Amino acid sequence: MDYDEFGSLGSNLGEWPNFETVAAIAQGIEEHGPAFIAYVEVCEPTLDKDVASGFNDCYRGEWNSEQDYAEHEIGELGFAGLEGIPAELVPYLNMDMIAREIFRHGTMSSHENPSGGVYVFDTDA
Repeated sequence: MDYDEFGSLGSNLGEWPNFETVAAIAQGIEEHGPAFIAYVEVCEPTLDKDVASGFNDCYRGEWNSEQDYAEHEIGELGFAGLEGIPAELVPYLNMDMIAREIFRHGTMSSHENPSGGVYVFDTDA
């Protein structure tokens, strides 16, 4: 079996991996590309035939940066970026700080995209 295209996952499979596991990982990579490899590294699912089952629950998309994701989340709360937030609160909001809180102290995790940007995952999903 050849799993050179599995990125860093290849070293986690050992010398004689289960064929169903290899097939499931290959299918995940074929469907989702490098984001799937990042999912396995970040969310650490069990490497078995069901390895791909949690991808759709955990994956939050590809973003230019953690800050872009944080701005999106603020938009999901009903604000259009900083423009929708009352002016008296804007000086207290720092998107770098908000992103740090989301990714360092929450359940969100990011993984560098080889083509630029980051993949974002909810590790608690």
